Amino acid sequence: MAIGSGNRDTKDIGSWQEFFQRLIRAVKRLREDAVRTPEVCLERARVEMKVYEQYKNEPRIIQRARFLETYLREKTVFIAAMN
Repeated sequence: MAIGSGNRDTKDIGSWQEFFQRLIRAVKRLREDAVRTPEVCLERARVEMKVYEQYKNEPRIIQRARFLETYLREKTVFIAAMN
């Protein structure tokens, strides 16, 4: 038995089993993304702490601009060689 949705033809969607298998795969991917440990860039964190301490009396927008300027200037650039 095929399922239907809106104006789609029932042949386009497939059986209930196919639908639920796709749903299960999607839920598994979302769960893996949710429980994955977030990545932290220590280089960015150090620059951020330094800049926010240095410009602590400036308005927040100026602090953020100074952070971006400093971070982009000091960031290490990695270029991967392709063989």
